Amino acid sequence: ATEARVKLTKHLKGSKLQVPIQTGGSIYISSKEDRIYALCNFTVVIYDSNEGIILRTINPENEEIVCFVVDNSEKELITYSRNQLFRIWDLEEFKCVKHFKTPYSIALDMDIQHNLIAAGTSDRIVCIFDYKKGYATHLLRGQKGLITKVMFHPAPEKYQVVATSVDNTIRIWDLLMNACIATLGHSSPCSAFTFTQDGSTLLSAHRDKYLIAWNLQTRTKTTAFEIDEEIEAMHYVFKKKTPFLCTFGDKGIARILNVNTKEWVYVAEQPAQPFLRLIYSKASNHICGITAEQNLILYSISFNKENLPQLAYLKDFTCFHDEVLDLAYSKTTKSLIMATNSSLLKVIDTKTMETKICPGHQDIIMTMHLQGDYLITGAKDNDIKLWKITENGITCVATYKGHSKHVTSLFIAPKKMGFFASCSKDMSIKVWKIAHSESEGMETITEAMRTIVGHSKEINVVRVSPNDKLIASGSQDRSIKVFVHFTTALDLEFFCIK
Repeated sequence: ATEARVKLTKHLKGSKLQVPIQTGGSIYISSKEDRIYALCNFTVVIYDSNEGIILRTINPENEEIVCFVVDNSEKELITYSRNQLFRIWDLEEFKCVKHFKTPYSIALDMDIQHNLIAAGTSDRIVCIFDYKKGYATHLLRGQKGLITKVMFHPAPEKYQVVATSVDNTIRIWDLLMNACIATLGHSSPCSAFTFTQDGSTLLSAHRDKYLIAWNLQTRTKTTAFEIDEEIEAMHYVFKKKTPFLCTFGDKGIARILNVNTKEWVYVAEQPAQPFLRLIYSKASNHICGITAEQNLILYSISFNKENLPQLAYLKDFTCFHDEVLDLAYSKTTKSLIMATNSSLLKVIDTKTMETKICPGHQDIIMTMHLQGDYLITGAKDNDIKLWKITENGITCVATYKGHSKHVTSLFIAPKKMGFFASCSKDMSIKVWKIAHSESEGMETITEAMRTIVGHSKEINVVRVSPNDKLIASGSQDRSIKVFVHFTTALDLEFFCIK
């Protein structure tokens, strides 16, 4: 007998492809904010933020790029590879115009000013390279711990470099004197620092949650006070002789501090995710916060009638999704809703590829189901969230608590959408009533309509029939069970029929 030939009935071609653009490390946003340069899997990716596409990748053969910088004119990009090779790339023709090798192993942070690159090495040396001539001009020794950050003084005529280390010090190096001119010490390592507008004061944040202002002329501590989080990145804002500090920390809240009064004058309404770094665009007066999950959140800085600074959310998008566990497509908002090995729900606009981050769960989201304008999500925190989708976005309207282990599958009754079924590693199936309340605020529901115990091992999947009469479940006990339900005078009853 001849084998039946399998015919391909339909071939689908992707109209848009969203690929990772950053997996950690260096990142640079152009002055016009139309291009993002990012490091992804040892490759420099040039991303068009308006069109949501990758324009070009820079990946020398048999080289792993570990960090890069872009010069101030945005005409050249300098990469450093694991084989200790510097390459200078022309960003107009996208070709390597010069390269040179160094005997020093560079850490993951570099800064650029004039024709000089400042970098910390793995053997605790601050190296200054003239990348135009291709050699090291200074080897600054004295750091007693791993160098965590290097930065040129914002006044280019000073020729000074600031370096932080895990030895709890901030050292200021003068390149003309080829010496350390100041050592600023504290009881814990510096996590972030920035300069005031005139460059006379350095503001540093430390792991013990202290914020310190240093006078660079006298090289002394002028003020120090404790705050309620570890600051990972910050930017100085000045208005009518009043210094303000925009901070991003491990709580994931963007805030602005009045340095004189030590009071928070602005706090973002909704927490995002823990921030790692901050990029300020002087041309547009925008701040971009980069989170621990490689999300970029863009804010604009403005001043209200009282001359107090505030941040206005503009947009955000995801540089790296990690493992995609589940997804759904919303016709209402024409967006993809994704669960990506994270506690955050990601809503991606299919036209602009911008990402809206929706916090709610406390642990990784494992499953979701969309029916009409209702979305349900289940996570490892054992909770179920009900989300309402409108043209304005997605809002969490209810939380369901009842499972003792993490939720593995969900399904909304498709006919009347009056209930949904959930299953969990606790070997139970629960049937919940969908909360259609129009009142503001989020409900918390702790009692299910019915709990079904019918499997001897963890349940992997649950489904509801198109007529809402049957519930099917599959388990690790290698059985599939079908339950039928009907309403009695006293309660809602379920019986296993197969």
